[in-house]
Amino acid sequence: MAYPTNLDSFTSPTGSDYQNSPPHATQHSSANTAINELETKIGISSSDCSSATDGQVLTADGSGNSAWEAPDLAKSAIASQAQGDILYYDGSAWARLEAGTDGQFLKTQGAAANPTWAAMSVGASSESIKAGASAAVYFAAAWADIDATNLAFTLPSSGTYLIYCSVRMVHDGDAAIAGFIRLYNQTDGAAVTNSQRLALAPQNTNFGLFYVGVSLIWVVTFDSADEIRLQGLAEATNTVGIYDSATGYNTFGYVKLA
Repeated sequence: MAYPTNLDSFTSPTGSDYQNSPPHATQHSSANTAINELETKIGISSSDCSSATDGQVLTADGSGNSAWEAPDLAKSAIASQAQGDILYYDGSAWARLEAGTDGQFLKTQGAAANPTWAAMSVGASSESIKAGASAAVYFAAAWADIDATNLAFTLPSSGTYLIYCSVRMVHDGDAAIAGFIRLYNQTDGAAVTNSQRLALAPQNTNFGLFYVGVSLIWVVTFDSADEIRLQGLAEATNTVGIYDSATGYNTFGYVKLA
């Protein structure tokens, strides 16, 4: 039996028609073809409409079986699909976001907008280097700027920053005196909260004068483009500090994270 190319028009016989009008064989052939193709189209399993619930669709498994099921996006064909594409809902229908270029990331634009591919961006950064004649710059016994010009910077905007310093500490070695470093917000006129760090605290006093490299980091959120300075403090004057050099041992900088 061939699948019809158009819908059949059946002539229903009346009580006064003869058996050959319409032709009995033609009537049976058309009816059998329609029933056969209808079974092929719907399937052979129990899938009558009375068993379906709101929103279900009639599906076929390719082996003649059919069933009412909830829509399955995995079985949907999206036009021009390709490897790396992303499926998203645009507010009215499912849509395809073509694969981005190498290195891009998927960026959300909020609940009322479609996602997009975007390039990674590196935050603003800056670094100050303190260089000068070789000499020790000792901390006072009270908090003070280490160098208000060279170990200071002004942030470009509000945001969250990774702030770091790398300094060459010097200690006279005569006593177990500790040295501390912190961040100071010159704009606000106050120390940055929880920024105090122990930089150097020797226990053995038999070394004599010695040097050691110290690196410290902070992650801080600022509400404006503040000026930030590096401050130092020692438990006793003229014992702990940093050592200056023309080659620039001491640096202070930032990287904007967000």
